[in-house]
Amino acid sequence: MMRKSRKKGGARWLLWGLALGAAALLATGGDGLQAQATGSRTPTAESIREKEEEISQIKEQKEGLKDGLSNLQEIKKNLELQKDDLKNYVRELDGNLQKIEASIAELKAQIGAKEAEISEAQAQLETARKQEEDQQEAMAAHPESLLWKLCEGDIFKVNGKTPFDGRDAGDPTAIQVVEQYLNYLAFGVSNLINILEPDAMVIGGGICAQGEKLLVPLRERVRQMVYHTLFADRCRISIAQLGNSAGIIGAAGLAMV
Repeated sequence: MMRKSRKKGGARWLLWGLALGAAALLATGGDGLQAQATGSRTPTAESIREKEEEISQIKEQKEGLKDGLSNLQEIKKNLELQKDDLKNYVRELDGNLQKIEASIAELKAQIGAKEAEISEAQAQLETARKQEEDQQEAMAAHPESLLWKLCEGDIFKVNGKTPFDGRDAGDPTAIQVVEQYLNYLAFGVSNLINILEPDAMVIGGGICAQGEKLLVPLRERVRQMVYHTLFADRCRISIAQLGNSAGIIGAAGLAMV
């Protein structure tokens, strides 16, 4: 009787333990299944639509970036073309600048030549004035001179030709005036040769009508006055081909420059 009672009690406890284990197993298994169901949830139509919209936006952004890249590449190409144009323009400016500098140098040389012509003309003018004054003083000091007859008794009719005509006639006063004039002229010409070292000196005005009668004694005096005879030998002293019109034509040409 006691054995049956113990067997019944052991079986009861065994059933009770099995029941508790099953309950615990069910509880644990339920949580795992729930977690598995949550992790592998089936996508819905809305989530698919959102993902498609996201992909579409990314594609639009990609196309925008591609357009931006294309624009930047076009801008780069245009800038490179502008750079080449600027280089060509700079080269053109450099060429024009060189031409302008050459023109400036040429103009400076022409101005220097004109200044030399002006100086020479002024020297000739001063020489002519001095000659006229010397003639008048000599004639006033020598009323017997042939010069009075050549100017018909009017001292204001005396010109550059008058003393040379008197010298050719052997008048002492005229010879003195011509010699003094030649000294003045040789002094001015030699100064220009010493300063400028020209290849040629041309004598113009009415006095050039004297030709070799003027040039021969003038060259002799110039050769004695220059710093070195090489200057005189190199410089050719001659008469202007335009004669007495040289000064007028030269002044007209100077005004036209």
